[in-house]
Amino acid sequence: MDLAKNLGFTVEKREKNVLNKEQIELVNEARKQIKENPDSFLDWDEARKNLKTE
Repeated sequence: MDLAKNLGFTVEKREKNVLNKEQIELVNEARKQIKENPDSFLDWDEARKNLKTE
């Protein structure tokens, strides 16, 4: 950060958490569901094949 400032760049301070409290709770709930029942989710490679890209 100091190097960027010394080179004349504007440095904005960012929060550590990019997600808000509700978003974090949703992510944690999804993680819990995946751990408890991993067979109910598709593998990424399989899911990607089913995506429409148009």
